[in-house]
Formats: sequence, C-alpha cells, structure tokens
Amino acid sequence: MGQEGVGVWSAGLRRSGERELSSQEREEISRLSARSRLRGSALLCPTPFLFTLCLAGLASTGGGETGWTLLLVLVLALLLGTTPLLLLLARDWLREARALARDARSGTVDHFGGDLAETRPALQAALGTGGQAPYLENGVRWLEVLPHSGLVWRVNGCRSQTRQTAQRATAADPPPYAAIAAEWVEPADVLGAHGVLLGSRELSAVEEGELKGHLRALTFRPMLLSAALCAWLGLVLGLAFRTGHLPEGESLPQFLFLLVITGTALFSLGRSLRLGRKFRQDLRFGRVVIARSRVEPVEGAEETEEPPPPALIPRLTPPEEFLPASGALWTRAGKPAPWRLRA
Repeated sequence: MGQEGVGVWSAGLRRSGERELSSQEREEISRLSARSRLRGSALLCPTPFLFTLCLAGLASTGGGETGWTLLLVLVLALLLGTTPLLLLLARDWLREARALARDARSGTVDHFGGDLAETRPALQAALGTGGQAPYLENGVRWLEVLPHSGLVWRVNGCRSQTRQTAQRATAADPPPYAAIAAEWVEPADVLGAHGVLLGSRELSAVEEGELKGHLRALTFRPMLLSAALCAWLGLVLGLAFRTGHLPEGESLPQFLFLLVITGTALFSLGRSLRLGRKFRQDLRFGRVVIARSRVEPVEGAEETEEPPPPALIPRLTPPEEFLPASGALWTRAGKPAPWRLRA
C-alpha cells in the first residue's frame, strides 16, 4: 500500500500491515454505519419545516406592532442560524455512515505500531475475550484504524471504548544508509558544544520529493488568501478614489477590519515566503545534519557490585536530523518530525 519508501503514520505510529476483520466485526461496523445514517437523517427531517417557517415569518413582518416585529425578527434569526447548523451536522453523520459502510465492505483494518506478526497473539487473545482485556502498560504500543472512516478500532488489542478518529499522514522513510551515517558522527568543533557530535547524510529522492510538497503547500494557501484580500481591498480603495473619500460612518468599522485581516494575511505570507526560501536552500544542499549527544553515566551506577553490561548502557542519544538552512527538525530516532505528519 502506498509508494515505495513512503510510510503511512497515525498517532505517531507507522503502518505495519493490515488484517481481515471477522464477520462479527463487520456486522458491528455495519450497525455503526446504520446508526450514523439514522442520526443524519433525523437531523435532516426538521430542515424543510424550519425553512418553510422562515419564509412564512418573513412574509408576515410587514405590519404589526414594533414589539412583535422585533420578537419575530429575533426568532427568525435563531431559525436561520439553526438550519445551516443542522445541515452541517447531518452532512457529517451521513459522510461517516458512507465511510463506515465502505469499511464494512472492504473487510480489512490497518495496523499501526509494532510488527503485526508479533502483536497477533495479543490481538487474538483480546478477540477471544471480546476485547475487554486491560490495556497494555506503557501507553499505546499499537492500534488499529479503519481505512476509510479513520475510526480507531482497537488499542493494544482492546476494543476502543470511546468513539475517536485518527488522522493519517504520509512521510518519506529514512534511507537505509541513514542508520550507518548516524554512527559516523564526530565531536562538534563549536565553542560551547561540549558532548555534541555532528554528521551529515544525503537526502533520498523520496525525501526531496516530500520537501518539495511541503514547500508548495507552505506558499500556495497564504498566497491565495492574500491575493483575494488584496483584490477586495483594492476594489474598496478604487471606489474610495472615485468618490473622493474613504469609507466613513457605518462602513468605517468594516473597512478597518478589512485592513487588519489583509495586513495579517500579508505578514503570514511573508513568513511563509521566508521559510520557503530556506526550504529551497535545503533542497539545493540536499543533505541533513545529524546531531547526537553523549549520555553521562547514571550517578551511582559504579557503586554496584555487578554493573550492567556495556551494551546496555547507552553512550549516545538517539540521532536527530535537521535541515541545514531552515534548522527544521527532520527526524528524531528514525521517526519523522511532527510537522511532517500534519495531513
């Protein structure tokens, strides 16, 4: 699944495989889909009635006392605000129902975390007890996520007791030579960098492709928003030039608000362009900097009669890789930096 050299991640865990759902699990997913469809349909039912009520209320606002007219306007405003909210909620429930139906038809669930072959015994044990076994210690070791709806199905082999979804994201895997390069680090020749060891390695073609994708996403949206706001502001200023004065009176707050959000958008665009320029420099360099630190022995370890074997005493921290121009974290202990996993 997916491009070679690219990993799929969810909740900080890498996709390690998939398994087939049992018939009982598929039936349960189908029930969840029907339940979501029912909720969405129930939210859609009052929408035509509210819409008709709004039209009738608008038609009757022509006469009557001022007090009743104000009350009617207030009720109409409440109804007009409720109708789109119901439509949005209904859309979300119906969209979830369709995704769950696709999950039930596909009959598979994605596995994130440890090796699927290693975790399968614990999974089978949890399935045999109905998934009510206690969670494993030390937090989430692996989880299962339905591929279309993103619903978290099992955590550490136990059926998730809460309804929650997990976002997916893709990131390039470190190349095979990254682990070798992490061992060939040398003391940093920098004042005040005592105990820091540095090295470098080349970016793989897949990693360069991912960085180019981040560069496009970094500049496209801010540029589009800034262009739209500047066009709107330019139209307002053009009309003001023709009339010979800037907006005033009731139009002044809206004009000032437009100035503020346009300035904020331009400032955000400037920051994005500066970071984008540094990302382009990183692409030209085509390398990442590897940083590790010496780990001091644990205090009191020498006092024990039988110290632990040297292999169990970590001498260096896990490697961290940084882009040289932007200084952005690229990987930590072989895992992609959090900003790379924002879908």
